[in-house]
Amino acid sequence: MVKLDLSVPCTIDVWPYSHTSMEAGKQLDYYGTDSVELFERNKKQNRDWIYNSKDITYSFNSHGLRMKELNEVADNYILFSGTSVAMGIGVANEDRYSDLLSNKLNLDFVNCAGPTYSIKIQTI
Repeated sequence: MVKLDLSVPCTIDVWPYSHTSMEAGKQLDYYGTDSVELFERNKKQNRDWIYNSKDITYSFNSHGLRMKELNEVADNYILFSGTSVAMGIGVANEDRYSDLLSNKLNLDFVNCAGPTYSIKIQTI
């Protein structure tokens, strides 16, 4: 099991806040609580599981966010924030609720989510 630092010191004016494990420009096959062992266990439990034949990649953009690169965002957009659920741990980008909702509404989005975030961090 991967252990994450729960306290990440940063100044209040840093945007986006990024956990030290979310390295800008990095791509990983497993991240956080997602692991080879958990993947193998889930495969055995459900042979019809979508991820038996679909890869998950954790790609972090130049801001350290798990989403496509932010070049320009339209005036109307959605800001998603939260913890590992919003970040999409164990889920491919296109299957996350942030991607599904933004596609359905045809709006740009920023997925400012991470493993140890809280409403306090997001509000600041």
